[in-house]
Amino acid sequence: MKPPCVRPFLCSFPRSILPALAVLASFASFASCSSPTEPLPAWAHAQWLDSYAVSGHVTLYWYMSTNPPRGDDIGLYQAGPPIAQLAVLQSTVGPEDGYERVLTRTSPGLDSAIVTGLTDGRTYWFKVAAFDLMGRLILSTDPVMTQPGPTTLPSQTIPVVMGGRFSWSADGDSITFADGAAFAGNTVSSLSIQSLAVTQSPATGLIRDAEVSADGSLVAYTKTPSITFGGIDYRIWILNRATGTSTSVTSGRVDADASWGAPGVVYFCRGTYEPPNIPEIWRLDLASPSGIHPVTSDQSIYKYQPSVRASDELVVYSGRQRSSPFIRYGLYLVRSGSGVSTALAQFRWHSDTFPFWADGQNVVFTSDRSGHPEVWFVDVRTGALRQVTRGDRGRHIQLARWSPALSRLAVVEGEGWEGHPANLEIYSGLTPLP
Repeated sequence: MKPPCVRPFLCSFPRSILPALAVLASFASFASCSSPTEPLPAWAHAQWLDSYAVSGHVTLYWYMSTNPPRGDDIGLYQAGPPIAQLAVLQSTVGPEDGYERVLTRTSPGLDSAIVTGLTDGRTYWFKVAAFDLMGRLILSTDPVMTQPGPTTLPSQTIPVVMGGRFSWSADGDSITFADGAAFAGNTVSSLSIQSLAVTQSPATGLIRDAEVSADGSLVAYTKTPSITFGGIDYRIWILNRATGTSTSVTSGRVDADASWGAPGVVYFCRGTYEPPNIPEIWRLDLASPSGIHPVTSDQSIYKYQPSVRASDELVVYSGRQRSSPFIRYGLYLVRSGSGVSTALAQFRWHSDTFPFWADGQNVVFTSDRSGHPEVWFVDVRTGALRQVTRGDRGRHIQLARWSPALSRLAVVEGEGWEGHPANLEIYSGLTPLP
């Protein structure tokens, strides 16, 4: 289930070009979800910052401008104060404090720089600030966060067309996923990591996600039984691998993002057909016809992508505050029976998505906190964060999942559709823990 599209003109574009569109969108008040009655900014401005860390240093790319965007032929925006100087600022304290100037530039627009002398594994925050002729601060980027370390290279790269989330087998030798290679619809399939053979199941149709139960006998997935223009209709289905039969286990109308908890228990997100469509997390006991109840009901957070720790059914999910004017997602924890969500990591300037329990203590997720999506790891007890992947510019990581015993990391990179597969990258030998 997709989040509500507050910016339809942006949501319709592939994610790979959203950063460029975001630069243009920052010129207009409506692009930051302002009320139509609010005045336009006094002067045009745009800024963004991205970082790519390797061992010992980080390369920063940025854009800073106070000029109207190209194509503004009707004079909607005024030029702002000229940028006389740019400062690259670095902090080891946090995203808001402890910044020191490490580099100076004089040209606005697109630029880049390499900051050296960094310690691998240490956390750094960077910002770029712009000053006018009088030395006054007129513009600053949001901070980016990164941890230098060795570049990560996959041991295998497998082209796939994958719909939504996937699951490792208990032995870590295969991956089950919604295979979208066929134009007519997806199939719940299993991919052998060693032979690359794909085994298809009888479960087919307009489906997404493939969450395998702990014993490997059942697969929970989302299926759309009917599609009409603008319609919303999702259900949670269960595939019994032994019999090959599939059964709808929820009534809908907007049920998605299934995740297994204790044996025979499925958690999922349930939205509404009518606005504001704020999904809540529900718990379903497959052994009990009446064993379904909401885990959350606060309507203050848009909730997606739950993952459940089977030992005590502690749920981690990706959510966005309803009151926030920005489409940014963070990680939250909620325990069945409490209904109280607590933030797991700060996300004021970025989005954290697709969380998975890697083990009983740590969650792996995708975050653009470095300026672009990479794989990160968070300790739920301490909140300590660790950057797992460091790739080349131009990559777009969608989601990632550790195999049992943390022996392999699987990463989906790129946008995939029929005839244009994404890459399923398998990493071996990565150490997820400090």
